[in-house]
Amino acid sequence: MDLSKLLSDLVTLFNGDIASLVVTILIVVVGVVAAFALAAFRNSELYRTNADKLDLLAEYAANWIFLAQFGEIDLTEWEAKSVARIDEGLPYVDPRMLFVIDQLGKQANEKLGLHLNALELLAIAERKYQELKADETSPVGQ
Repeated sequence: MDLSKLLSDLVTLFNGDIASLVVTILIVVVGVVAAFALAAFRNSELYRTNADKLDLLAEYAANWIFLAQFGEIDLTEWEAKSVARIDEGLPYVDPRMLFVIDQLGKQANEKLGLHLNALELLAIAERKYQELKADETSPVGQ
């Protein structure tokens, strides 16, 4: 869509009141920025108050990653979840990583008292996987 056409349609939508259009756009931009700032603050506050627990969870992630990579695990449940994600239009996530995320979620909640969402768990697991993959002495990713 052409930018000038979009701007014209927006001015028409606001009945030619450009000031209301500008104020509305500014409110939306400020709202989005505030939402991102609040999320960043919460994440940083979560890390500051639970740094030891999150570091321990990252170590648990290494154990689950090795188990998923080299252990004898029935991944049928997580393969079905991976296919369901694709069917829902979500990005592909390896079934082994879904297994790791589920295990980390259980450990975070039951053993450490942390209530993390799937994206936070994925970030921890992916960071640890990339560290293991980059380590020349690690068999992960070879």
